[in-house]
Amino acid sequence: MSRGEAAAESTAAEAGRIVRRLDIGMVLRVAGLLATVAALAFGGYWMGRHGTMALGAQVSLALGSDPDAAQARLTLMRNNDVRAALDRCHGSAVWIRNGLSACRAPMCLDGPGAAP
Repeated sequence: MSRGEAAAESTAAEAGRIVRRLDIGMVLRVAGLLATVAALAFGGYWMGRHGTMALGAQVSLALGSDPDAAQARLTLMRNNDVRAALDRCHGSAVWIRNGLSACRAPMCLDGPGAAP
């Protein structure tokens, strides 16, 4: 084998090692990126689920153990845009009794729709 052939063979072997090292590095980088994205997605899902479950527990507690009262509140929520009704609670629509604020918020009682 001539010197030129040996140098070419050595250079080809070194080039092969460099390419393999770059391939392994790229695989590790992509795997790290995918693991990070998966961890962030799972964390976001868990935080959202935890918040939803906490809200559900608060709603259950607020509705109490009386099924009839719970059904009446559910009907009011389904039939009305509660946020829009509460937005009308200002000025002369509000009064205070026994230290508690009250409001004359219009509510539909017998069917879905916006509050009058």
